[in-house]
Amino acid sequence: MKADNLSFLEFIGAGKRTFYIPVYQRNYDWKRMQCITLFRDIESIAVNKNRNSHFLGTIVYVEGDSTANFRQFILIDEQQRLTSIMLLLKAILDSTMIEELKIDIKDSYLTNRFSPEALKIKLKPMKSDSCNFEKLINDQIDDMEDSQILLNYNLFIDLIRESNLSPEEIYHGIQKLEIVYIQLTKEKENPQLIFESLNSTGLDLTQADLIRNYLLMGQTYDCQEKLYNSYWLKLEKLLPDVMISDYIRDYLTLKTGIISNKDRVYNNFKEYYQSLDNYDAEGFLDELTTYGEYYSWFKYCNSPDEEVNWRLS
Repeated sequence: MKADNLSFLEFIGAGKRTFYIPVYQRNYDWKRMQCITLFRDIESIAVNKNRNSHFLGTIVYVEGDSTANFRQFILIDEQQRLTSIMLLLKAILDSTMIEELKIDIKDSYLTNRFSPEALKIKLKPMKSDSCNFEKLINDQIDDMEDSQILLNYNLFIDLIRESNLSPEEIYHGIQKLEIVYIQLTKEKENPQLIFESLNSTGLDLTQADLIRNYLLMGQTYDCQEKLYNSYWLKLEKLLPDVMISDYIRDYLTLKTGIISNKDRVYNNFKEYYQSLDNYDAEGFLDELTTYGEYYSWFKYCNSPDEEVNWRLS
């Protein structure tokens, strides 16, 4: 583990690094009030001449498949705040009349100027957000779909327009932001255990979220993408998010004969999964998705056989 404090802009501004939001994280979902609070804090910092820095939070990441010319940071914590500030930086870029500031923000904090096209944009959100974020950075706003990315960008544009401060002064506030970064290495630390401790209240993550993360987090980024798209995404299409935790609880009851308490499904899953000798993550996800399809037949009477559906109903 490596940890240190650094200015936020220095952290994201170093060349040839890209921040990936892994598939086990939730989509970007900061709402209006959270963005307004962030903006007001930055306004307050900007005008306070007695404050040269402001602690933003802790960013936890695992370094991925990096080379001598490129570093891949896979974010474990603080993706919502980092994405929001990226949107604010884009809004400042589009609001300022100072050409040098436009170039500085785009080339230093939003893109890797001399990198190949696939690595040019510094932030790679989850697939459902990635397309919209890429269009925003490339000034293709008219082609964007409605999303929290677009809503919050437009909100920041409005807040800058209504502010008593200039875009340049708001940018000065961002320059005062500091973070503590924690870099984990898969060889020495268990990112899943640290992720669990960071989310130990259980307020934000469902039991199914924790199980998905457990199965995906130990894999490479490319493998995470493959497993998520091949299996977990299918499960999400079969069953709504709120039902997946209940489904896995029933799945574990079928397999073990023990009915888990609803708040201990994840713990009981780990005990069961660690007892298996003939499954890896892909094999387990394959079976979980197959049983999920059967489960949906019982819930929705939507099997391929109409006679079966009639009897189920």
